[in-house]
Amino acid sequence: MAVDAHPDFHSSRIGRFAAGERGITVVEVQHHHAHALSCMAEHGLDEAVALVFDGTGLGTDGTIWGAELLHVDGVGFERLGSFAPVRLPGADAAVRYPARQLAARFFDAGVYADDRLQCIGASVDQIHAWHGQCARGFNAPFTHAAGRLFDAVSVALGLAPIM
Repeated sequence: MAVDAHPDFHSSRIGRFAAGERGITVVEVQHHHAHALSCMAEHGLDEAVALVFDGTGLGTDGTIWGAELLHVDGVGFERLGSFAPVRLPGADAAVRYPARQLAARFFDAGVYADDRLQCIGASVDQIHAWHGQCARGFNAPFTHAAGRLFDAVSVALGLAPIM
């Protein structure tokens, strides 16, 4: 039974349960490698350089991937490049409330943006909490995901929910 390598994905839990019921082996597949393999299968390719953009997938380094340049062949894959990592203050909460992601990108760039974040509805206390999470890495895992970058830009453009 092939499952996503991310242990918290619902589909991974169901796959592990089903494999256990049937007494079959579970094989973990890295999320973005699977995306690339599906496109390769569709086009009958044995080898490819794939650019995979999405929101979340557990990377082989333990960080959240989602903007990967991969070399894929019949043996496996090599990650050739990705976006620079940025913190997700509040982890999954930053996905539900993408203003946190915008704040993290300002902090990461060394931009003092409290006034800009207040203009989109963040309180001073929230901004300081998010900054502290990013600075200490407390409940703020790294992400490389294109989807998270799109979330932050959407907040800055007023197209995404703020809080």
